[in-house]
Amino acid sequence: MPLGKADGWSFSIFQSKSRMSTGTSNKFPTFLVLGAQKAGTTWLHRVLSQHPDVFMPVEKELHFFSHRSKVDSDVTRSHYVAKFQNAKPNQLIGEATPGYFWSTDQSCEYCRPYSDHNPEIAKSVLSLLGGELKFLVTLRDPVERAVSAYFHHVRMGRVAPDQTIFDKDLYFTGILDIGFYYRHMGYWHEQFSRGRFMVFTLEGNIKRAPAELARNVFGFLNQNVDFVPEGLGEQEFQGLARTESASGERVVETEGGVYRVSQEDIERLREVYLSDVEQLRDVLQVDIRHWPNFSS
Repeated sequence: MPLGKADGWSFSIFQSKSRMSTGTSNKFPTFLVLGAQKAGTTWLHRVLSQHPDVFMPVEKELHFFSHRSKVDSDVTRSHYVAKFQNAKPNQLIGEATPGYFWSTDQSCEYCRPYSDHNPEIAKSVLSLLGGELKFLVTLRDPVERAVSAYFHHVRMGRVAPDQTIFDKDLYFTGILDIGFYYRHMGYWHEQFSRGRFMVFTLEGNIKRAPAELARNVFGFLNQNVDFVPEGLGEQEFQGLARTESASGERVVETEGGVYRVSQEDIERLREVYLSDVEQLRDVLQVDIRHWPNFSS
């Protein structure tokens, strides 16, 4: 079976040398799905879970590295490792927690994470799992991702009807700050070489060419690229039904009230993210042609 090649791509085979010490097992993740949130990680988790040579915990979003209290606890470390004990000896092990992508930068006015947020996620990953991991990163037009995240938190009951997407009391959720992809990638690149990351987009890859993307993901992970998962064209939608007016305003109606993201909010989001998106495109060569707010 062909391993490690996909559509002209080739990747070096690696073996993980974990530095996590729990005394219970030698089964640890050898790759992580970092995020971003609301950018197709559920689709990616489902596709990876179907591959016979890949083990993914049934539970998505373990959040182990996201919290300082979990990383610092021997008990939660053991619980984390236990999630991978059903992996077969020859299976590649991964997990998908999109919150891992969120780095912190106190100089950014939108970066005010919750109190237990781990500000050094990449360093914790390097320290506990070693430097030979690979990473899958799916991105989405940051304006659309922020809007989706806002309505997600509405659904979770964290937003009052009078709170706009720019409300400072919502900064702890990362609704806005997670969209600075170039900054977050730069933080991860400080700990791991760029060659260990495969970056793609919801709009350009997952939606437009899911079969090709799955093949390339398997190749990046040095697995059988001929395996075809079921439901490649199916994308999950767990959010609230929303409407979009002719002016571009996004509206969700719930029993608790009506929530809006105005056209002025959309334009402000575009201005907020523009510089970061340009660096993502020009420096990291991320294809943003299919991002509706930045394609022109």
